Amino acid sequence: MGIIYRIDPNQRIVFTYIEGTVTDDDIAPYVDAVWRDLAGAVFDGLIDASAVKLVAITRRGIQRSANLTTRLNRTRARYRVAIVAPQDIVYGVGRMVEVYREGTLGAVQVFRTYEEALAWLRPAADVVQAVE
Repeated sequence: MGIIYRIDPNQRIVFTYIEGTVTDDDIAPYVDAVWRDLAGAVFDGLIDASAVKLVAITRRGIQRSANLTTRLNRTRARYRVAIVAPQDIVYGVGRMVEVYREGTLGAVQVFRTYEEALAWLRPAADVVQAVE
């Protein structure tokens, strides 16, 4: 499994690309690293999971990552995360994440295409590019 992310301070977006197999053990270190690199800032996120081949994430893993994200958001600022998931299984897991994030400071929405995700994330802005 590979997770690559790039923080774009101009657009205030964390662009993430995930490929291969993703497991519960992959998520917490990623979440922790992003929040550490943001150094207290709160940015929106775009997670491109279109290259994920196998999802081995449990309900408990989703809940743990949601709790970790809530704990690390020390400023209590609102943010949005768009997940790109054209595959049915990845889309379904993304919807589970949406449900766990409902009512929290971090709104999550899952989309089938990158373009739809960008339109939701930044409807009136020019978002340049993802992780290269």
